[in-house]
Amino acid sequence: MKRTCLLAIAAMCFSTQAAQTIYDEDTKAERTTIYSSGPVQQMTTLSSSAYSMQIHYATKDYVSCPQAAVYDEATDQLISDFYASNQVITGSIPPGLEKKEKSLRLNCEYSNGEKYTIHHKIPAVPNIQWESQLKPENLVPASRYNPSYYQELNYASQVLFNNHVGDGECVAGNNVGTTPLLLGDSNRVTNRISDYFVTSGQAYYQDLRTPYLVSELICKTAGGTTRAVEVWTINENTQEKAVREFSIENF
Repeated sequence: MKRTCLLAIAAMCFSTQAAQTIYDEDTKAERTTIYSSGPVQQMTTLSSSAYSMQIHYATKDYVSCPQAAVYDEATDQLISDFYASNQVITGSIPPGLEKKEKSLRLNCEYSNGEKYTIHHKIPAVPNIQWESQLKPENLVPASRYNPSYYQELNYASQVLFNNHVGDGECVAGNNVGTTPLLLGDSNRVTNRISDYFVTSGQAYYQDLRTPYLVSELICKTAGGTTRAVEVWTINENTQEKAVREFSIENF
């Protein structure tokens, strides 16, 4: 009788054994994590959204991975439960947590009861700091065919971005009018954690009846996307010849 009880207790302990934890070996919160041990070969974040995530995982052999969740990396608090099916993990992150580093944890179990919890880091959204100055000079009065305009639009900017990870991408562009390139010759920076750019030169109207300059800067990583937009309004009838509006959003 005692022997039967001991066997039953041993079986219960085996079935409820603690899961083995597999961490990111390189400790980097980049899109792809490769694992040398455990049932999962790699995880890759396919999305670039701070709020709606999609992550693919590849297993080494048949194993059930029915549950996943995202935790605050600093406090270890649960943020959101995710759905795992057919080697794809999907879920949503509540607004307000964009700047937090997070960890996705996938729970897997073999048919013999062996359990694993696999960690995949998620970075904070990129951070953008962008200052600029615009000095219109040499006003040309309105004529029969054209409104008044400035012959020279002297533009200068300072851009600092931090993607927090080495596989981020930043792209700058003009929506209305033309300014000097904000991010070097190609206006695009890839695979760089952070950088600082100083730019100066002539800006140009889109046309003389459109006294605006609109530019944007977008940085994206596995942790989300940050978009900064500046709008310069040019008006010779105000004390300030050019007024800047600046906005920044995460998505």
